[in-house]
Amino acid sequence: MKKISTIILTILPFIGMSQYKVRGTIIAKFDKSGVPAQIIEKGTTNGTIANSNGQFELIVANERAILVVTFLGYQVKEVEVKSNPTLTIRIKEDCNKDWFDYNMLGFDLLSGLNNTPIGGQTNYSFVVKGLPLIKTNLSYQTNLKSNKLLNGNIGLYHLFVSCVFDADINLNYKDLKFNQSLDLSTINFSTNLNLNKFGIITGIGSLYDRNVLSNSYGPTLGFRTWASRPLGINTTFKSTFNKQFVETNIEIERPFRLFNTFFRFYSIKGFNEFTLGIGKDFSYYRKRKKT
Repeated sequence: MKKISTIILTILPFIGMSQYKVRGTIIAKFDKSGVPAQIIEKGTTNGTIANSNGQFELIVANERAILVVTFLGYQVKEVEVKSNPTLTIRIKEDCNKDWFDYNMLGFDLLSGLNNTPIGGQTNYSFVVKGLPLIKTNLSYQTNLKSNKLLNGNIGLYHLFVSCVFDADINLNYKDLKFNQSLDLSTINFSTNLNLNKFGIITGIGSLYDRNVLSNSYGPTLGFRTWASRPLGINTTFKSTFNKQFVETNIEIERPFRLFNTFFRFYSIKGFNEFTLGIGKDFSYYRKRKKT
């Protein structure tokens, strides 16, 4: 019995020496808030969960232990304890994004309040494997006499995607005839740089005036914003600046469950039009060809 006690007393100090107490705090990398993450000693079931402030304590086997930190919505991170008993561990938000892109066909009724009271629009979007989402729309408004406004757009969406950034590119064409005083067309190429719920629009635009057979160019600047529910309002403001004119486009969109609504304002060289729109988009599936 005396020999057993001696052996136990001899081993106990070595057991205590082989254990290492670690304290730490888990914080989000961007907003510095505490994260109640799970901390596991790698290769074991030994672990704990941080409190609401991200603070934790854990006894590990030794200084060479590796901690595995996990929390829903964040990237998994491994940290080597080394000889540091107090750790500050920063974890990044997970960067997985799903845009829910799909093939879509839509129709809208348009009514200009000033000059083009009758109009319509078709929308067509489609997804091609390995490519960004492609969106197109074509609208036409008229007063059934001399006023006519044709508007066409094609865009590539969700280019250059990162956790907090993505970009779109758009090509827009307009053709306007107004009271026999305006007969012109515009082409605009722009890039949308989207940061969270705010986007910056930059590009270049051109105008061709058929009355005087002249062509002019200028920079395009603007912005986009998105509002979460219950408002759910999307706003786009864009202007092209030339020496002799400013072309301005404003669109405010409010989608509902059963239909979409929007308001547009378009202004160029004395022509001003406020347009109201209402319509519906339908998703569809394309059949794959058998090979």
